[in-house]
Amino acid sequence: MQITKLDFLIDRFKKLDKTNQEIYLSKLIITITILSRYTYDTGNNSISYPEELRVYNEIQHQISQQLYNLINNDKNTYPIGVFFNILVDYLDILNALNSCHKVIKFIL
Repeated sequence: MQITKLDFLIDRFKKLDKTNQEIYLSKLIITITILSRYTYDTGNNSISYPEELRVYNEIQHQISQQLYNLINNDKNTYPIGVFFNILVDYLDILNALNSCHKVIKFIL
């Protein structure tokens, strides 16, 4: 069986201790916030790409909820593989999978 980039990232994340998983998710939240800025119009308060911004907001919510659940030892926390697959599904919607995988890999 061939190991995909996603499988590799999931495996690396699982090997992190809880504190470093929390740090990783915090950095990922910051990174997604920065990536979403391209949806804004420059020089005013308008949004150029509202559909994409909505997806970024959902990604932000998923990561924040996972971080919150991890910090609070919540039993409802997604298993790591499920969580990363949810993120990939949203990134596919944005058609930004390759660049975001590089960002995710860099953060790890």
